[in-house]
Amino acid sequence: MNVRLQYALAALSLASLPSTSALGAQLVSLHDVEIGKIGRTQEYVWGFDIEMHHGRILAVCRVPPGWSIAVEDYGEAGMWHEGGGHIGGDARLGHNALNQSNLDRLEDIILIDDLTPNDGQPVTFEGTITVISLGADDGDGPRPLMASNFVLKPAKRCPESN
Repeated sequence: MNVRLQYALAALSLASLPSTSALGAQLVSLHDVEIGKIGRTQEYVWGFDIEMHHGRILAVCRVPPGWSIAVEDYGEAGMWHEGGGHIGGDARLGHNALNQSNLDRLEDIILIDDLTPNDGQPVTFEGTITVISLGADDGDGPRPLMASNFVLKPAKRCPESN
């Protein structure tokens, strides 16, 4: 699915929502993901796998070029009354993996409603990033994300695309 179609689908999903002023809408970003260059080894983020507890996923706002992002909103599927969901993304080809200079492409990835009806529990996240390295394979594989890696900021909708 191309990026323009994904943005159009996100806009359509937002148009069908009640006014976001009644929702606790938040943009979710991944920050301070630790990858780098050690000697001749360059590390890259190849993907991520995130579980969201409570709340609802409203839209996918940003997809890095060459990536695919899939979401499952548990509350909308009727799987869990307290909401939550799963967000998974990955680079389709190695040259689309993210390095230290373009990790900002993981900002404002999804829009969530952090107010789950009849629940009152705060939204929390847990998950992993998948790291690959060129020059060595010692650190390849999933690495845990910490609570501090998830940054939320209030928003009424997805930001305009660049």
